[in-house]
Amino acid sequence: MAYSLADPYRPLRLVLRINGVLLGLLPGFYLLIAPARWLVAVSPVDASPLGWRVAGAALLAFGLFLVLAAGVHDLDLFVLLPCVLFHALLALVLLLAYLGHQLDALGNVARVGLVIIFLLCLVGALMPLRYFSAEYRF
Repeated sequence: MAYSLADPYRPLRLVLRINGVLLGLLPGFYLLIAPARWLVAVSPVDASPLGWRVAGAALLAFGLFLVLAAGVHDLDLFVLLPCVLFHALLALVLLLAYLGHQLDALGNVARVGLVIIFLLCLVGALMPLRYFSAEYRF
């Protein structure tokens, strides 16, 4: 659906699409198709391949939700609240894992990737907060 340049949700739609693909669809699909040996070998936590598959399915589903929610005409509370919760909880998990020294075994490339993911989560958690105000409600 084409939107005009006067769309007040334009920046949020861009964030939802980018985060839906980069934080949801790509990692979710990858965790679903990755070999089980590899998931156990490179895992920084002690988790079974089934746990990684479930996490991949959840990421894939929520990534699809974010991409489809970006196309909704009016973004209401039922779209904004799950978006804020997903991004805030993912950022919190990454922050607590970093503070708990659970990411020390990762290489520099993986650390930079996690910093980028953390920043995307912060943007995804803070961007929708301005749309909770009454002036965006019709």
